[in-house]
Amino acid sequence: MHLYEPVVTMFRLSLDYLGVDIADVLLPTAYERGEILSNTEELERARGIGTSL
Repeated sequence: MHLYEPVVTMFRLSLDYLGVDIADVLLPTAYERGEILSNTEELERARGIGTSL
């Protein structure tokens, strides 16, 4: 089990209760400003999710 799983589960359950569908969950990590821009794999994944909506 990953450290973030309880938070994601709570988020999913809350939105399910409200009747909101979740397209997917992105959990990239970045510790410095702009660092996420070098994570091309996660950026492509985010673009893919966005274009599929």
